[in-house]
Parts: sequence; structure tokens; C-alpha cells
Amino acid sequence: MSYFSDNYSKVSYPKQRSFIKGLRNAQIGAIHSIASHFTVSDEPAIVVLPTGAGKTAVLMMSAFVLEAKRVLVVTPSRLVRNQIFEDFSNLKILKILSIVPIDLRTPKSIEIETTQKTLEDWEKLREYDVVITTPNSASPAMKGVSEPPGDLFDLILVDEAHHSPAKTWANLMSFFSNKKQVLFTATPYRTDKKEIKGKFVYTYSVKDSFKDGNFGKIEYIKINENPGQANDITIAKATEIQFLYDRQNGYEHFVFVRTDKRQRASELLSIYKKYTSLKLISINSNHSLTHIKRSIEGLKNKQYDGVICVDMLGEGFDFPNLKIAAIHAPHKSLPITLQFIGRFARKGSEKIGTASFLAIPHEIEFETEKLYAEGAIWQEIVPNLSDSQVQKEKEYKILIETFEQPKFTIKEFEDLSLYSVSPYRHVKILQTYRKVDIKSPLYLPKNYSVVYWNYSESENVSVIITNEFIKQRWSELSSLVQDSFELFVVYFDYNANLLFISASYKSDIIYEAIANSFTQGEHGILPLSKTYSVLADLTDTSFFNIGMKNRLNNNISESYRIIAGSQAQDSINETDGKLYDQGHIYGKGKEDGKSVMIGYSSGSKVWSQGNIRLPVFLEWCKHLAKKISDNKKFKTGSGLDNLSVGQEITSLPKEIVSAEWFPGVYNGDYGLEIQTEGGSYETVNLLDTELTVSYFGKNESEFMIQIVTEKNKIRIKYQISDGKYFYRLLNKRVTISVTRDEKKSEIIHFLTIRPISFYLSDFSRLVGNELFPNIIKNTFDKNRIKIIDWDAANTDIERETDDYEKPQNNKISIHEYVRLSLLKNDETKMIIYDHRQGEIADFITLTENEREIVISLFHCKKSGGKTPGDRVNDLYEVVGQVIKSVSWIGNKRVLFDNILRRLNSGSKVEKGNIDEIIQICNRTDSKITHFQLTIVQPGISKNKISEKNCLILAACDEYVRRVKSENIYIWGSE
Repeated sequence: MSYFSDNYSKVSYPKQRSFIKGLRNAQIGAIHSIASHFTVSDEPAIVVLPTGAGKTAVLMMSAFVLEAKRVLVVTPSRLVRNQIFEDFSNLKILKILSIVPIDLRTPKSIEIETTQKTLEDWEKLREYDVVITTPNSASPAMKGVSEPPGDLFDLILVDEAHHSPAKTWANLMSFFSNKKQVLFTATPYRTDKKEIKGKFVYTYSVKDSFKDGNFGKIEYIKINENPGQANDITIAKATEIQFLYDRQNGYEHFVFVRTDKRQRASELLSIYKKYTSLKLISINSNHSLTHIKRSIEGLKNKQYDGVICVDMLGEGFDFPNLKIAAIHAPHKSLPITLQFIGRFARKGSEKIGTASFLAIPHEIEFETEKLYAEGAIWQEIVPNLSDSQVQKEKEYKILIETFEQPKFTIKEFEDLSLYSVSPYRHVKILQTYRKVDIKSPLYLPKNYSVVYWNYSESENVSVIITNEFIKQRWSELSSLVQDSFELFVVYFDYNANLLFISASYKSDIIYEAIANSFTQGEHGILPLSKTYSVLADLTDTSFFNIGMKNRLNNNISESYRIIAGSQAQDSINETDGKLYDQGHIYGKGKEDGKSVMIGYSSGSKVWSQGNIRLPVFLEWCKHLAKKISDNKKFKTGSGLDNLSVGQEITSLPKEIVSAEWFPGVYNGDYGLEIQTEGGSYETVNLLDTELTVSYFGKNESEFMIQIVTEKNKIRIKYQISDGKYFYRLLNKRVTISVTRDEKKSEIIHFLTIRPISFYLSDFSRLVGNELFPNIIKNTFDKNRIKIIDWDAANTDIERETDDYEKPQNNKISIHEYVRLSLLKNDETKMIIYDHRQGEIADFITLTENEREIVISLFHCKKSGGKTPGDRVNDLYEVVGQVIKSVSWIGNKRVLFDNILRRLNSGSKVEKGNIDEIIQICNRTDSKITHFQLTIVQPGISKNKISEKNCLILAACDEYVRRVKSENIYIWGSE
């Protein structure tokens, strides 16, 4: 048996009445919760009691109730250690409250004041019932401290348990991990987000503590700066006034001067002595315990009016008469601030009144609440702040408990706590076409491996840490590999069918690999019209970074415009709305009275500020999911409303005439790799392929995309159904990948994250299942169609190409006619024939004079009939070629790079040579460069073309002019 077991039956639970001392509500709830917890669990018990709620009595009662054999009490400081030692040595608190008999002998207690250097030092403690220590004296993590025997204590009581994750505390407690542990704290959270390990068994809110009378009133007194006077002097004088006012009203209040540096404490002591009548004493953690205790006794005996402290008299210190806080250096962390305020809010005798906090306003914000701001009402703010933090910590605990045992491949991740995981508030959001299994295995590109994985099936969230093995560019040695760890948090919103991916490494290839692992490829990019919904319910919006995507082209230069500034939306007008769609925005507003930052992009990404803990991240994602699924129609009331966000469509529109790669392809960095089951292999630049579209017969809900190379035809079905879009590879027994920077992505995955743009005849653009209409409607001047007498030129208008040396039927092809016509022009210095897969144009000509260089692109198409007319298909050919050209005329450097690349791989120089092309390219920086785009289509008749088809040509013309301020030229027929 032991002291506490022997005396267990002598413990009573008297309840405090009006004039009868006893246990308060908080104490009764806490002690019963502790007792019940250990009947069903071995987990450490976390007890949350606000400052002043009577924690010490509960701590002492725990030893009796749990019938401890030997108790270890861990405290944060020498002063608290000494106080608890005295409490156990005399049981005064328990006896006054009639919890134990007045004549009960006290437990044999010892306060460890020196380092436990040897096992023998520890063994000597077996003769005591209670051992009180600090981690500095007893933790083996400290140099020179010996490891304790594991059976020495059976109950560990931790005071101010928010310190327990610290290395010295955690190390000491780990030796008794199989023993009962009770952790007491008023603030169960940390600024470093480390986990306080254990289960919340009892939480008593600050609001309840105020209601039950454990806390007194608190008041923040704003001190105005006094020009020409140091702030320290201003605060000191105001503190003296408050001290004298309280004393005159019969309150025995004392002053606590708070600063953050010992040197400042000395300076403040001089300031208070010189400018006030207050008699103060200064103490800090370097002073001996004897000096500190003597100073406190001096306070209690009224030898001093107050004390100047540096990191002292905070946690665990009990002197309710400290009621006037002069804050010369505010704490910047919420836990310490609340602890600090709690010390002053404690109630005591009738001679104690409202606690006063004097400070000059500071821009320190906790949970969007500025404590040190004019008009801040601490009586309301402090309880809300404290209770909301505790509640969040409890919710975090509940969330963590839903996770499975983690899987890891690197030992360093064995002890990883999800408390340390704080994803950035940035997500890519994808629509899913099937329910997601959050337990699905993850398949990543080569060089990536999963080193940590954990998931919560009930919360539909998975936490993944990967390692990328990066080779050094300057060496091929396999030993010279760098590890790069990245965090991915994946959340699936079951109701909205949305997959949220937060990534510390934002790579489209990785996004798609993760998404495909969880959806088996059945997903798509969230339409901008839905992403835009994240702005719903925001008021007082202002946007300071706005990206506008040119709706008239899909080209790599001048296609995107960014406006920045505090009120960027005010500079967007209706004309911009005719030319641009939304690309991305970043701004701020208010929602439910709280300020929020929000950004989104057409790439289905949404972001805000900073890293956030898992529960906050999940709540944020759920909030976004609800907004997106609601898909409210709203206006911001700003210029942003002029920019289209597109419209989601449920079926394919008619008259799709052309397809183009996403803009980034045109820098030439993407390759296409094709490997058949039989061993055939082809690799080409993606730009050296031909991209075409055609409908599957009468089925207008799907059509076929063809990617044509010299050796292969890749056939892909594109389908829109019920608002969902799909790509399906039709080629059998073939592996097709898009490559870039030694990384591969399957062609379907690539197209899902980098969707092809499909163009309608009026130059409206379809991306995914979003349609961006072209609202510019002009007419086309028929006189701009140049009439060619094809018969006089002996040209077969139904034959596009042939062998130059072997004309058929005594007539030449359209290509041959154009070639001969261009050769006759003496001003043309260079003629390049590029007619093959991925062509820039059929013919490219360069003309130069002293002032300018003219680059002309000629696209040649055969007539759809023996005679010219008003055939719509002939017009569609024109539209497709215009779109193809615009992708090149925006950037002359990229254009020349690709001309040279294609000349090296099969295109021909009909006039001039490669060296001359390079020289002209180098001179484009010093001369004005113009582009001319010419469509050769004999099927277009100037006299027969209808007004409807003129509108199509007008859209073509407007499209090109908006990109490069150039007109199109048409060689047609009479």
C-alpha cells in the first residue's frame, strides 16, 4: 500500500455553497473526469482549467483518487516548483476546503533543486510519496542528467502541460509512457503547432469561469502617445495614476511592469523612480530563488508598490493582488498573452477590483482580433479568444483520432505528428465523375516515392509525403542524389464530387498523377464559371491582381494581361470585356463580418494566405465546396463583372472547325513519345504533329481528335455528357506520352490538365466543357478578296499539291501556283516551303528593307468543288488556318527558332539560304517587324459569298488584328 491508497477513503467532495468553502464546479468536473478516464483508457489525460479555476487542488486530489504509489510532479519554473512542494507538504488547500481531514498527516514530499546525475540519485527518491521537479533538473535530455528507473513513479502530474511537447519535457515523460499521466493547462495549444499528446478529458471554458465568479473583470486602458515624450515615460505616468486611483477606492492593487529584456528592466526601474512615486523592485529568471521569494514577500507585506519582471511571475504564480499591468512590451503569442491576462483576472479578497492593462496600441492580431486597439473590450474578446482556441485544439484531437496508423518507409517519419502538418492554403480543385476512395494507392512519376502516408476514411482526407530523387546536373554519379520532401493533402468532398489537392510542390504532372490515382482518370478541370463562385457572399471586395486572358487567341505572346494595384478592378471597362476573359484574380473582401483574402485562376486553383493546420484546411475546403456546388449567380459590383468567366455546356456545339494546343506547347519544349506493343518507337516534337478534329457521324456529343505524325495516327475520342468531358485513347496496344524536362505524362493525363482549345467558326472557344463566346460581330469587305484567274494560270483548284516536275492533266496544283508567284516577286528575299505535319504555314516568306522586315505566312487550301461558290466548308478551312497562324505571329523569336528547327528536319528553302534567315532573325530587334497572313482558297467567290459567311471572315480578320494589328489577305476567285 502507499500513502495515497491508505488515505483514499478519507477524501471528500464538498461542494462550495454561498458561505461554505468547498469544491467549485470546475474542480468537481475535473476530478471526476480524471477518475473516470483511467477506468477505460491508458492515454494521458488532458485537463483544461483556466487560470484561477482551482487547478492546484485538482492536481493534488488526483494523487488520492488514482491511489498513486509515488507521484512525480513536473513544473515549468523554480517558483512554481516551490509553491507546489509547499502545497503537498502541508495539504493546506485540501484541508481548508474540507477535502481531507484537518489532522491528516501529510505525504512525504521533496523538491528536486539539483541535477539528478546518477541512478543512485533517482533511487534515493523511493522513500518519498511526492517528487516535485523541473525538466532542467530531471530530464535526461539535459546534459549530465541520468535516466530514471521506469518503475520509480506510477503517476505523472504535469503542470502547465502546453510545455510538454518541448524536448526536455517530452524526454522525461517518455520514461514513464506506460504510467498514468495527467496534464493540466489553461492554454492547450502552442505557437509551434507541436502536439500535446493525450486525450481531452475535461475542459472548463473561460466564459464559464467568468460566470462562476472565478475570474474578475478586466479592462484594457489605451494610452495615447505623447509627442516629445518617450512611450515608456508615458506608460509609467499613466500607471501611477491608475495605481493611486485604485488605492483611493480601497483596492489593495499592485503594479506589474512587463518588459522583454533585462536591460530594459533596468532602464524602466530608473524611469519609474524618476518620473513616478511608485516604489518598484525588479526580478528576472537569473535571480536566485531566495531573492525572488524575498521580493514576493516584500510585495505581500506592502514594502513595494509593484514589480518589474522579465519572464517571471507568469505560469503558476499565485498573487491575486497583482491587478495593474503596465505593458511596455506586449507578448506576440496568443497562449502567453492569455496566460498573462489570466494571472491578473484572478479573484481574491473584497479588496480586489477590476484588473487594468495599460498599453500603447500595437498592431498585434490574434484570430483577427486586435487586442491592443482602440475600443477593444477585453471582457468580451479574451473569453472568446481563449475558448475558441481550446475548441479548435479539441477538434484537432478528434480529427487526428480518425486517422489510421501511418505507413512510412523512412524511419525519420515514424514519430511524425499530424500536428506538425500545415498545408498551404492553396488547392487545385477537380471535378470527379465517380466516388473517390481516399485509401487508393498512389502512383507517381519516376523518381518519386511515397515516404509517409496516412488517411482518415471518415473525413475523406489523405496526407502524403513524397521524396523526389534529384540528380545533380553536373554529374552522373548515382551517389550524388538530393532528397526533396514534399507534402500533399488530398480531400474529397463527397457531396460536391470535388477533389481538392494541396501541394507544397505545384507541378501539373504531380497534380494529375495524384488525381488519376484517386479517380482512375475520371475527372476534369473545374470550369472557371464554377471556380468563380468562391467570390459569392463576399462584400466590400477589392482586387489588386487581375489576369485577363485574351479571348481572341490562344497564343504565347500578348495573350495575357495583368493589372495590379490596390483597386485594379476599377481600370477594367466594357471594351476590355469584349476582348478578354478572366484569367486569375487575387483580392480581399468580407464574409460574415470577417476579412478574407481569396484568389483563383482558370486552371481551377484557389488560394488564400499562409499555412494552416489540418482542421482549418478541411473546413476551408468544405466551405469552398459548398460555394462551388451552390454555383450562385452574383455580381461583384466592380469592373471585374465585365470579364466573362465562360459558360458551362452540357453538349458539344456544332461547327467546331479547328483545334489548338495550349499556349505553352509553342515554345517547343514538349515532345511526343509513341511506343507500340510490337516494338515500334517514334519520338517527335509535339509541334511537328498535325492536330485535326472530326465528328463521329451524326453523334454530336462526341468527336475524334487526330494527332498525326510521319509514322502514326493517334486517335482520341472527346466527349461531353451531362456537363462532364472525357478524353479516351482509341489506339490499341500503344503507349503514348508527352515529355518535357525528362518527365513523362500519359497523353490523356496531359490533355486533362492542359486541355486543347477547340474553335467554332465564329471564333468562340471551347476549353474542357467551358465555352467562351466571341461577342465581336463585324462585317467583312468583299473587296478585300483578291481575285485570281485560276484558269489563266492553268491551276486545278481541286488539287492542293503535286510533284513540281510532274504536273497532272496539264494543270498545276495550288501550291505550285503560289510557289511560282512568290518566286516572281523580286522583293522577297527568302521563301520557305513547310508543308508537312505540324507546319507553321505552307509557305513562309521574308521581305526586308531599311526600316522593316515583313514575315508572310501563306496557307493554301483546295476548293471543295469544281467551281468557286459559297460553300461553308471552304470557309471553315480558312478559319482553321487562321487559328493555326495566330499561334506563331505573336512571338518572332519563337517563330524563327521553329523555322530553323523544321528546316533542319525536312522543310525546304525555295529561295535564299539558312545563313540569311539567321541574319534576318538577328536584325528583327533593330527593325520594325510586320506579319502578313494570307489564305489561298480558290473555293471562296467574291461575288457569291453570303452575308452569313462574311461574318465568319470578319471574325477571322478581327481575331488576327487583335493579336498583332494585322489584316488577313485572301486569294480567292471571282
